[in-house]
Amino acid sequence: MIKIISENNVNNGEIISKKQLEILLLEKNAEIYEVIRVIQGKTIFLKEHYDRMNESIRLSGMKAILDFEVYSKSTELLIKENNFQNCNIRVSCFFENIPIVLFYFIESHY
Repeated sequence: MIKIISENNVNNGEIISKKQLEILLLEKNAEIYEVIRVIQGKTIFLKEHYDRMNESIRLSGMKAILDFEVYSKSTELLIKENNFQNCNIRVSCFFENIPIVLFYFIESHY
C-alpha cells in the first residue's frame, strides 16, 4: 500500500485534501502513474516523466493528451502547498470522460 504523506494534494490543477484524495483513489483505480523525484524543492526530469506518461496513455488506447504546462504547474503547486524538499511525487491518472490527474507526495526511502 502506498503511504500518502501530503495533506494538500492536486486534482486537475485544484487543491484537495488528503481525505478527498483517498476517497478518489478508493473509488477509482489509477490506470497510469509516474513517480517524480523532488530534490531541494525541484522536480527532477519532469519533461521526461510527462512524456512517458503521455506515451503510456497513448499505448493504453485512451484518447487524451496531458498538457505540459498544467502538469508542471500542478507539481509546483503541490510542492508549494506541502513544502517537502526531498521526496517523491506520485502522479496517478485515470479517465472518466476527461482525464483525472492526481498529484500527491508518497513516502520514500533513499
